[in-house]
Amino acid sequence: MAHDGFLPASGPRALRVSDFSLEQRAGWVAASERKAATEAALAPDAGHTNDGDEREWFVAYTNPKREHAAAATLRRRDFVTCLPVMTVSRTRSRKRVTEAVPLLPRYLFVGLGPGQSLYGLRETPGLEGMVRVGGVPATVPVELIQGLRTAQAAGVYDFSDAAMEARAADEGAQAWARTALRFAPGRKVRVLSGAYRSFGGVVDAVSPPDRIDMWITLFGRSFSVPMMLADVALE
Repeated sequence: MAHDGFLPASGPRALRVSDFSLEQRAGWVAASERKAATEAALAPDAGHTNDGDEREWFVAYTNPKREHAAAATLRRRDFVTCLPVMTVSRTRSRKRVTEAVPLLPRYLFVGLGPGQSLYGLRETPGLEGMVRVGGVPATVPVELIQGLRTAQAAGVYDFSDAAMEARAADEGAQAWARTALRFAPGRKVRVLSGAYRSFGGVVDAVSPPDRIDMWITLFGRSFSVPMMLADVALE
C-alpha cells in the first residue's frame, strides 16, 4: 500500500472483500450494535455526535508525532476525524503523568460527508497523504470506526497507573494470572471479538490482570495492540 498524494473523492475503490474476512465484518457490526457505548464514544475527537454513519471513511498518513495536530486542523475545517488513542502513565521530570498516545501511530481516519472531498485535506500541516490501494484512496467500514470508539470509551485502551491498579485489585486477577501463563510471548493467537475480530497475530507481552499485547499487521505495518484476554484465543 502507498500512503502519499491526494486524489478526488469521486471514484475511490474501497478495500477488496478479500482484505477483510466475514468474521471481521461480523465483529465490526456487532461492535456497532452496542448502542449506549457507541453513542457515548461516537466522536470523542471530532466534535460531532451522530453523523458517523453518513460519512465515507478514509485513512490518512501523518508525519511522525503529528497525529493530534493534523486531526485538530481538520476539525477546524469541519472534517470529522477518528484518532484512536490509548491512555498511559509515564515519568516526566521525575513526575508520573497520564497521556493519550495514538493507538496506531501515524494513522488518522477521516470521514467525508456530502460536499466534501479529499482535495480539502491538502496543505494540512502534519498530514503526509492518504493510504492508497491500487493507486486510489482506501476506505474502511464505518463499523470499524465505531468499534474502535466503543472500545476506547469502554476503557479497553486505558493503561494508566490508576486503571492498572484498579484492575490489579480485581478478585479475578489471580485466576487470570494462571491463565496468562499460557500466553507466552511468541505464541500465535487470533482475535475472537471486537474491532479486530479474526485478525491473527503473535503475543508481544502479557499485561495483568486481564490483557495481552499482540502484534498485528495493518496497512502493511506491524503494530503491538492491546487486547482483552477474553477476546483472543491461542491458535
